[in-house]
Amino acid sequence: MTLVIDTGEAAGVRSFIPDWFLDQYAVAPDDSRAVHDYGYHLIGSVNNPKTMKTVRAHTLAAWGFLRALAEMHPEVFDEFISAYAERAMSFDDPQS
Repeated sequence: MTLVIDTGEAAGVRSFIPDWFLDQYAVAPDDSRAVHDYGYHLIGSVNNPKTMKTVRAHTLAAWGFLRALAEMHPEVFDEFISAYAERAMSFDDPQS
């Protein structure tokens, strides 16, 4: 007897994008557009937290999305990494 476990469908890239972000579209975008736009949202949000510790925490929370971003839009991923590096270098104490 073979045991088969149904785990449902594999999670798509949209599972890494918050619903509140997708709700802003009048018409649902395709995956590529949604990933592109959320990538730029993350680039902008790198400068919002007051401490590098919070920037790190937000980046780690988006880790799964960042992998999808690197695969679908490597140029946007590179911009995110550059923005992160610039932000990290702006702190005198990298542990803050």
